[in-house]
Amino acid sequence: MSSEMPQNLNHGQDQSQNPPRQQESPPVKSQDSCRSQQDCRPSPGQPSYASADHTKLFSILAYLPLLWLVGLLADRNNPKVMYHVNQGILFNIVAVVLNIVINIVSIILTAILPILVVITGLLELAVLAIDLMWFMMGIINVCNGVEKPLPVIGTIATIVK
Repeated sequence: MSSEMPQNLNHGQDQSQNPPRQQESPPVKSQDSCRSQQDCRPSPGQPSYASADHTKLFSILAYLPLLWLVGLLADRNNPKVMYHVNQGILFNIVAVVLNIVINIVSIILTAILPILVVITGLLELAVLAIDLMWFMMGIINVCNGVEKPLPVIGTIATIVK
């Protein structure tokens, strides 16, 4: 009996049955180390990343309460962002004023005749629907890349330039 270990670790299997090892892809080059545009293209199978243009993000955030500050502070020199920041500020101011007016009217009508709470509830629902319509129209304008003013309130004033 021999005490030698077998040289073939595949236990009698043919080595052609094992799949070949895949070669590792070359590292991605940074923009600074690229000599030509072709050198910076990602190899097949590697994801390509878009440039960091946050115009749409800042423009969408402009329609959310207080988040218009992000676009105002981060991308003040971009006219598209500033247009939507202006529309967003107008939208938020008008929405707050409308809700305050509706709440005051609701308190007065309910104090006069408690049954009018139904009417004030419908008024509040109507204001909510109008606010939602302006919000959605602003977001749709951003997604379409259009600088179109919001209906009724979009041309009231220019707050930021």
